[in-house]
Amino acid sequence: MQFGGARPPRPAPDPTTRPPHLLGSELALVGITAAALFGFARLFESFEFLWPLLALAAGIHLLTAVLRRKGVGIAWSFLAVSGGWALGTTWLYFRETTFALLPTPTTLDAAGIEFDRAWSAFRELAAPAPALTGFVLAIALAVGVTVFLADWAAFRMWSTRDAIVPSLTLFVFATLLAGGAQRVTSGFSTSPPCWCSSSSTGWRGWSAAAAGSARLGRRAATRC
Repeated sequence: MQFGGARPPRPAPDPTTRPPHLLGSELALVGITAAALFGFARLFESFEFLWPLLALAAGIHLLTAVLRRKGVGIAWSFLAVSGGWALGTTWLYFRETTFALLPTPTTLDAAGIEFDRAWSAFRELAAPAPALTGFVLAIALAVGVTVFLADWAAFRMWSTRDAIVPSLTLFVFATLLAGGAQRVTSGFSTSPPCWCSSSSTGWRGWSAAAAGSARLGRRAATRC
């Protein structure tokens, strides 16, 4: 038995490896993203903003999973996801500006106008506010980054704690802007998917993150 010397290097994780219950963990990660998006409901006057964002998040989750299972590298996956996000947001919010369903310079101009409108309104409005397209586009951009980073951490790096950080960041941001009982609801809604993800990525990290999100919701509500 050897007591000294350097520890042998740990083999790099293989993103194409399919452990037991992989599909369940992938679906649970989708649920965590959906719960984070639900946290933004308190910011707007209705839930109409939510359904396109959920569709966009589900599409990006599906795309990242397919690319990962096919063994596509992280750089090419990022480019593909970026293109998919651009197409998805265009079809959802600026379809009338497309040519053959592809974005055009008019699409960029329209998006810029909506961002300017939202920035001007941001300094004047208070929650619950109208779901201006510029606001929703900003959330959609955050969703694209969140989904990509979460899938990378969860199923390429196999890091249980890092996988929850992107969605938890979205949740915290929405919590800081919102108030009321919706905080508690969105906090507890992150717990079931976190627990479901434990089967293939390690229950301790997911359970701790779920408990933390619930505590955050309760503490935020006490300040209202």
